[in-house]
Amino acid sequence: MSNSNIGFTGRFKLVASKADGSGVRELTDWFDNLIVNSGLDSLGAGVNHMNQCNVGSGSSVPVATNTALDSSYAQSTDRTGEAGASTAAPWYKWLRFKFRFPVGVAAGNISEIGVFSSGVLWSRTLVKDAQGNTTTITVLSDEVLDVYYELRIFPPENDVVANFTLNGTQHTATLRASNASSSGWAADFTVGAAGGQYQSVQLGNGTDLGPVTGTFGAATSAQVETGYYYDMSWYTYVQNSMQRRVRLTMSLDRANFSGGIGGANLHLNYGDFQVKFDPPIPKTNQMVLRLDFMLSWARRNIV
Repeated sequence: MSNSNIGFTGRFKLVASKADGSGVRELTDWFDNLIVNSGLDSLGAGVNHMNQCNVGSGSSVPVATNTALDSSYAQSTDRTGEAGASTAAPWYKWLRFKFRFPVGVAAGNISEIGVFSSGVLWSRTLVKDAQGNTTTITVLSDEVLDVYYELRIFPPENDVVANFTLNGTQHTATLRASNASSSGWAADFTVGAAGGQYQSVQLGNGTDLGPVTGTFGAATSAQVETGYYYDMSWYTYVQNSMQRRVRLTMSLDRANFSGGIGGANLHLNYGDFQVKFDPPIPKTNQMVLRLDFMLSWARRNIV
């Protein structure tokens, strides 16, 4: 079964100041960017995300197939960041990075900006004014430039329902996002990276799906069992597919609940999800259970 697309948006803001922190000039308000195809594709490859920012003087309209700036003249890998989450729907996790260009490095006229992930272009935009019109801003030779980039990661808004037959019995699986109001929702959004604390599965014999801000079985005192990322195996990512499959394997001695497996909480680098099985899946210590899930992602339309 697959989850309907996890959505990504991003936006920029540029601020100049003197080396001592005085003379702060907000060169722009927040303005939107285009997350390009190569950036989306990098999510399946396990690269270090958004670790470089370039500024340039190009003017061509950004398109999804861009792989570089038109005319880059300065770059920064001096990155700091913070994370948070929206407090009301639509739910999203946000990551806000600040790229600092030291005094004089970005001096000149800037009309385009790009963020890169390990050398791969993630997003590109032309500089825009408060009305959304393209413009050029000037950084002086005695100024520091701070480029702020905010990435927003949106959980799927709708449930995904799939039917499957196991040992002659038809089951329905309902998949829903979970913990959507938490800043830990997408703790490390590389799909399939081996990061123990961010990849685990919690199985239970409960029967309740929680809201997207909750978890499976939270409303009951369900029996649960927790595993870690070594119970997961990721299929090889197919370039340009924007989706990746993960297999969860429950060995003979795992998840043998009275009444069967009613559902699970999936804690992945890319986000948290909950799934309910109706009827519950029966399992004994004579059985190995393998469950495959497909994660998919896309740029989200900005509204």
